[in-house]
Amino acid sequence: MLAQRASREMKQILTKLLVRAVRTAGYEVIPRWRLDDLALATHLRELFAKLDIDCVLDVGANRGQYRKFLRMQVGYAGYIASFEPNPACLKHLEEEAKNDALWKIHGFALGSESGHLPINVMRESAFTSFLSPDTSTVPTLAHLNAVVQVETVPVKRLTDVIRLRGREHCVRGRYPSPGNRRAVGPTVGLYVV
Repeated sequence: MLAQRASREMKQILTKLLVRAVRTAGYEVIPRWRLDDLALATHLRELFAKLDIDCVLDVGANRGQYRKFLRMQVGYAGYIASFEPNPACLKHLEEEAKNDALWKIHGFALGSESGHLPINVMRESAFTSFLSPDTSTVPTLAHLNAVVQVETVPVKRLTDVIRLRGREHCVRGRYPSPGNRRAVGPTVGLYVV
């Protein structure tokens, strides 16, 4: 165990030295896992700084992938309010949020009216939606976009749960998919990118 720790520390030291040397030569070292989202991360970092954004709404948080992206790749350190009605995903989010004081989890969906609605829980939780699955657009994912159960979940209006106090410019909203935008309804003057 001591040897593994020493090996890990040595790797960290060598990585830091390599990054420093490459930057001195005018280049940047970027891990492969960051390349796919690098342009979006850079854009959001610049946009958040320019607009002084200090609050992000994550609508349809699933298992917290967007929060992870914001923290690790964008470098966003502000408040995140995540909304997720799927009970299976909610448990995971609540456990993860224990380590992030600026991440608030809301166990309900957002909609144009408060109440309860049936939601289609899909085999792959990322496809869970109030809308019926449409497997015609990507047939290779049809087996994942299949309803495994229908649950009734709470829905609240955004205006009923968040008070923005005239800070319309401070929020970037993220919608899970174009088909779900109708379910969220009007965004009460938010600046949605």
